[in-house]
Amino acid sequence: MDKSERWAAVGRIGAFIGGLALMAVIFIIDIKTSIWQDLVVLAGLAGSLVTFLLTFLVVNRVVGRLTERRWAPVTRVALTDLLHGLADEGRSELSRGIVVSRSLPVPGGDDGEAASAEELADLLHRLVGERRLLTERLGVWAGFLASSGNNDEIMRQVANTSLQLDRVRDAVLAIGGQESTEAMTALRAEVVCCNENLDALAAEIEHRLREHANEAVGQ
Repeated sequence: MDKSERWAAVGRIGAFIGGLALMAVIFIIDIKTSIWQDLVVLAGLAGSLVTFLLTFLVVNRVVGRLTERRWAPVTRVALTDLLHGLADEGRSELSRGIVVSRSLPVPGGDDGEAASAEELADLLHRLVGERRLLTERLGVWAGFLASSGNNDEIMRQVANTSLQLDRVRDAVLAIGGQESTEAMTALRAEVVCCNENLDALAAEIEHRLREHANEAVGQ
């Protein structure tokens, strides 16, 4: 055996002995201390955190975006149906895409006069009809819109409008046979707020439809 072979053999033996020594040190540290256990726990926590962040920030957004694109035609149908449900047939031209939302009559007119019993009865009848129509349209599409895209603002607007219709109804019923100035003022304020909510809901739906149209053109 020449000198180089002897040094190679010594190197292999040294590496073997060094490996055994390293393993012995690891075993001693593992038995005597909890360093490795702590490292494993920390590594598990770090891995869980990274998985959560990737899922929350990346995966969910990508999946949601793909789902929204896949169901975009149905979403447009749903939004259009909701919008047409809000349209005033006398002032809107649906075939030309011109939609004017319905509005509730303000009791007493612009002059602020006391409302008659017939006006209040008509307003209450209109309220029931608007509430039923909004509930029916929402019942058809609520589940789909809530799960198929970024329609949160529309859903909130629908909920706010429904609640405002209920507040107008309560204000009408609160008047009863006693038409005090304070009660009539409160009723008019609720009606004006309700009409603003109806306009805001229609505007939000039209905005979402324009976004869908622009995305369809860009694809």
